[in-house]
Amino acid sequence: MYSHPLDYLRELKKWIFKIKIMTHTEAQQKSFTVRWKTVTCPQGERCWCRGIKCEEPVMYQEDGSEENDEYIVARYGEMTKEHAEYFVKLHNENIERNKVV
Repeated sequence: MYSHPLDYLRELKKWIFKIKIMTHTEAQQKSFTVRWKTVTCPQGERCWCRGIKCEEPVMYQEDGSEENDEYIVARYGEMTKEHAEYFVKLHNENIERNKVV
């Protein structure tokens, strides 16, 4: 996969520095502009529910907190697998349709 062991670290460094820490409101607004994916709960694929999050992490900090949190569009347990997959499909199609080239 990588020709040299340090290539992995170089790639990881590029990815880490792409992440911008923002407020919850900024993270929510950013989530409307990036692709989403469904995520399973700890019970795995057999569970009825799914969550939705951004394909690339959108990180934010609450006011006064030093902790970084990943913005989650919908937590697992909040909607069925079918609904989550439907919303992700519609959202991602909309992103592609409105992509500026």
